[in-house]
Amino acid sequence: MHKMLASFRNLPFKYKILLSYMIVILIPVLSLGIYSFQQSQAFLVNQEKRNLTASAEKIVDHLSYKISLYNNITDFIVYNTRLQQLFNNNYKDKVSLAADLKTVLVPTITNIQFINQGIKEITFYSKQGIPEFGSLVLDYSRIADELWAVETEGAYHPRWVSRNGELFITKKFIDIYSDRELGIVSIALDYDEIFKESLFMSAQEYGVVITDESNSLIYSNRSADTADYALTSSRYMKTELPITISGWTLQSFVPYDFFLKESDQILRATIVVCAACILFLLLLIWIFSSTLVKRIRHLNAKMKQVEIGQLAMDVSSDASDEIGQLTNRFGKMLKTINHLIEDVYRSKLVQKEAELRALQAQIRPHFLYNSLNIINWRAIMNNDTETSSIATRLSEFYRTTLNKGDNIISIGDELQNMKAYIDIQLIMHEHNFDVIYELDDEIYAFDMLNLILQPIVENAIEHGIDCKTEGKGKLIISGKTEGNYIQFTIADNGPGMEQERANQILYEQSSGYGLKNVNERLSLYFENKASMFIESVPGNGTICRIQIPKYNRRLSQAEVG
Repeated sequence: MHKMLASFRNLPFKYKILLSYMIVILIPVLSLGIYSFQQSQAFLVNQEKRNLTASAEKIVDHLSYKISLYNNITDFIVYNTRLQQLFNNNYKDKVSLAADLKTVLVPTITNIQFINQGIKEITFYSKQGIPEFGSLVLDYSRIADELWAVETEGAYHPRWVSRNGELFITKKFIDIYSDRELGIVSIALDYDEIFKESLFMSAQEYGVVITDESNSLIYSNRSADTADYALTSSRYMKTELPITISGWTLQSFVPYDFFLKESDQILRATIVVCAACILFLLLLIWIFSSTLVKRIRHLNAKMKQVEIGQLAMDVSSDASDEIGQLTNRFGKMLKTINHLIEDVYRSKLVQKEAELRALQAQIRPHFLYNSLNIINWRAIMNNDTETSSIATRLSEFYRTTLNKGDNIISIGDELQNMKAYIDIQLIMHEHNFDVIYELDDEIYAFDMLNLILQPIVENAIEHGIDCKTEGKGKLIISGKTEGNYIQFTIADNGPGMEQERANQILYEQSSGYGLKNVNERLSLYFENKASMFIESVPGNGTICRIQIPKYNRRLSQAEVG
């Protein structure tokens, strides 16, 4: 009880009102409905019991008629004087026997089959040594050991036998004057003609099972599993009648659900008026409760959206009551939160750009360019090509690094900056490592942040190639498009590292302008649409992958304009 009260207390106010009124209204209605339903069920059960029994009696009467008809046909064949003479005659030659078979046996059997369409085949199993004649006459030795033949020998009345899915009527064939056993007559009957016509003239919704004296199945209009379940289940109404003339038993059944569904109509009629009143009252209660809690539910839905991170929405109310004031205060609080988030984001971006500009400002571009030009000129005058090359590459490197103070650079210039740095490193390392470029032409049509690739290459040379103890170093730099993204890969064949350590590098601050700053600048500028990953295996080198969205500053400015 305490748990129920606690659950009721925690229900929304709207449902508390609805539940209270429903309990008061439904108790008398349910009592009346249950009483009416029970009475209607009792009436339907008694009525269906009578219908089921009447239907079974009709089937028994019809089958009894059919069985009696074919019993008479069997007696007619067994006691037919011409057939008695034929099977009693001790033929001295086969010519006379063949003549009698064709003129006596065949016409007689043909006429019987013509008149009675339910007879498929008639066979005489002869004990008198008459040669076999098609399927009309067979030797008794074929069936001497069959159970049905033994049972037929011990009976004077026709026996109905079901074997191999077919129905037969058999009778002992004896000489009416001397009681000498002549054999057995077997009549194969049309299964459908015997059962389908009689059983399905009654209501098809009833299941019917017919078994013989040994409880073997003769007929069922339902599957074996369904029939077995129905005859043993309490969910079915059943009746059982004997078919005395054949020794069979008929069992008929129908599921209670089939006819009890009609009681729903009685129950429905009983509660229609009450239901209309209940619906009308519930409608009034619903309108009343909805008016009270609609705005609270609306505010609660907004709060849930904010809870899952949807902060860009307007929350306000024109009402001046407590709910309206609560809604407006929540809206103002949400705007304040959005302003604070935006301020933090911008301050973070400004901080990173200030760090980069501070790094660029330390270089003193004009003084640096003039100094490099003087070095280059003196190197040329002294035919020192290596020094001239270093000065030229260094000049290109700082020109693209400074980029006139702009953070956005074409991919071509970014690659030129990286290549200038690599050329300088090759000279400094006396070309003791190889560099392979795999750059698609498509990427040159786009722009990116500057100073992204050079720090990665610097890290690959310093911590990868320079730490290699055996063999020549190799640096592979590739760039290609992937859908709406551009992917750069810098791979070295250095000593590598554990993957756990590689995962930490992107989030550790180094003494210089390290990979952590590169990763943060990408995330800030592209709003988490860019990604940076490091893969490494000890002894197999390190791979750094960068994926950025395709970006073209000129097209973006044109769209804005």
